[in-house]
Amino acid sequence: MHLSFGQINKEIYLEEIFNLMYYLGMLYTEAYNVPIAIRHWLLKRVQKELEVARNNQNTPTKALHHNDPQARQMMNLQRDNPPSRLRRFS
Repeated sequence: MHLSFGQINKEIYLEEIFNLMYYLGMLYTEAYNVPIAIRHWLLKRVQKELEVARNNQNTPTKALHHNDPQARQMMNLQRDNPPSRLRRFS
């Protein structure tokens, strides 16, 4: 499969946005609107933090992808009132 130049560029910036959403918990619009220089710095900083965590296997990480409700409850860190953007109304 051959990708055009526009598709390659889209793949690059979507990958960056995905990583910001996954590791930093940003919304799509927040990650999309981050200036490119700051976006690159954030991604390099996340990469550096992951390398440090990989080298120090014994230290727990505070990364967002390891911060789920069950893990917070087990550590007695659950929130009584979550932030408004995380509330679910049914």
